Amino acid sequence: MSERQALLSLRVRHESLAAELIEAAVGQSAKVKWTAGDARVAPGGRSLGGVRGETYCTFEVPEAAAFPLNAAILALSDRLAEQTAALADLKQQGADIEVYATADEGRRGETIEAATIAALARLSAGLAIDWYK
Repeated sequence: MSERQALLSLRVRHESLAAELIEAAVGQSAKVKWTAGDARVAPGGRSLGGVRGETYCTFEVPEAAAFPLNAAILALSDRLAEQTAALADLKQQGADIEVYATADEGRRGETIEAATIAALARLSAGLAIDWYK
């Protein structure tokens, strides 16, 4: 991922908080969101039956279009600097916050730099990496 842009999103899950409260904490509208108890529907709007068991929001990381993985996460952390207290509060309330990166199977060997780990900590976020073929 260091030779090309990373594919990143910021994802937040919580057992019951309203998605709008998570959006307010992040300071950005979610690309995809639902609140625990919402009806389950497919992306096209078709009912899937039942209700959502947790609140989920995923946010675009526009920095990923311009920077490799480490630099994109640092830029995300810089952009969300004013939200760090709100994100820490979400985490304390039980939210799971992660920066989600996707990479093809051939992109092994990426080093996550110490500054990147510190930036993730400032966001109260973990790092999830998904390799695909």
